[in-house]
Amino acid sequence: MRDPDAAILSQLMKAPSRNVHTAHNGYIDFYNYVLLLANKVVIATYDEVTSDFDAVIKKANSFYGIEFRPFEHTEDNIKKVFSRLDNHVIKHHGVTEVDEHKITRPTSAKKNLKDECKDIIEQKYFQSIRHEADALYQQILSSRN
Repeated sequence: MRDPDAAILSQLMKAPSRNVHTAHNGYIDFYNYVLLLANKVVIATYDEVTSDFDAVIKKANSFYGIEFRPFEHTEDNIKKVFSRLDNHVIKHHGVTEVDEHKITRPTSAKKNLKDECKDIIEQKYFQSIRHEADALYQQILSSRN
C-alpha cells in the first residue's frame, strides 16, 4: 500500500488533468476495501516493496505457506527489473521509447514533476480529505499482520 500523498502525486504525474478530490476519493474507496481484508492478506508498504522486497516475499511465504523465491535487492537485480519494465512498456504499449514521466519506476523527470504537483495537493482546500486518507492509511498500517 502507498502513503496517500505519494499515491495521489503518482496519479497526477500520469494524468495531470485528474481532479485531486476525485483521486483522493478513489484512494479512500480502494483502501476501505483493503481494510476489510487486512487480516486476510499480507500488506506491505510501497517503501517496503521498493527497498526490501525479499522481506515482503518472506512474509508472504510464511503467511500463506508458499515458497516464492527470495529477491536479492542488489544494484544488478534492480537494473534487471527496471529493464524488464521498460521492455514491457515498449512491447505492449506501441511505443519506441519509454516516457520518463509515466514509467512505473523512479526517474529524474518524475521527481521534478512530483515537486510541482506537491504544491497542488498541499493546498488548504484539500486538507480535510488528505487527513481522511491519511487516517485510513494509518488504520490499515496498525491492523496489518
